[in-house]
Amino acid sequence: MKLSKKIIALGAVATLGVVGGVTTAHASASTSNAMYRVYNPNSGEHFYTKSAYEKSVLVKTGWRYEGIGWNAPTSGSAVYRVYNPNSGEHFYTKSAYEKSVLVGRGWRYEGIGWYTANSGTPLYRVYNPNSGEHFYTKDSYEKSVLVKAGWRYEGIAWYGATTSQTTKPTQPTKPTQKYQYVAWVSVDGVRKYQKTFDTLKEANEWGDKTKDSQEVVNLLLAGHSIRYGVYPIDKK
Repeated sequence: MKLSKKIIALGAVATLGVVGGVTTAHASASTSNAMYRVYNPNSGEHFYTKSAYEKSVLVKTGWRYEGIGWNAPTSGSAVYRVYNPNSGEHFYTKSAYEKSVLVGRGWRYEGIGWYTANSGTPLYRVYNPNSGEHFYTKDSYEKSVLVKAGWRYEGIAWYGATTSQTTKPTQPTKPTQKYQYVAWVSVDGVRKYQKTFDTLKEANEWGDKTKDSQEVVNLLLAGHSIRYGVYPIDKK
């Protein structure tokens, strides 16, 4: 029997403007690389890549494209990418020591994912102690939502290119975003229960009530794997 909580960030597809820290403004190719962000609705993993081809392959297999997460400078200190062949999870770090420790434990080193400067746009790193997942975002609000939901803030992971290094958006001001929250409970990896709420409190309350319902408890006692969580989406 397995009951675990997995809080997933931003399950919506980004279109225009800014959604949960993801912007569709294009970067200047000569000074920075656009970093694409995609999301797996089944596993809850977010994946980050500067490769348009890699992004397209994942989208074709069912991942959701969430836009440009940030713009990475074309030079600077390396950000390493490693892969866990058992869980399918990717991990990104500018720490050569952290990379080496994971490789020693069986993770596969996949090379330099991108570069970071010593300063610029900070990318925050948060950790889900229940699922073991790491999440990276330049959006302080998105980071704060996850920390309130139980994720651990682990500091600044790396820095993206500054505004002067990228093409400026046509709109000089960032639009105000409003969010809704999707609460879900899955049975053996399939989301059997799901509902959208206007507030995080309502979503958490519904999720707790649903996972503790007699129906779900009976499934748990019968040996099924039960997971539950909450993630924000852009309110249209």
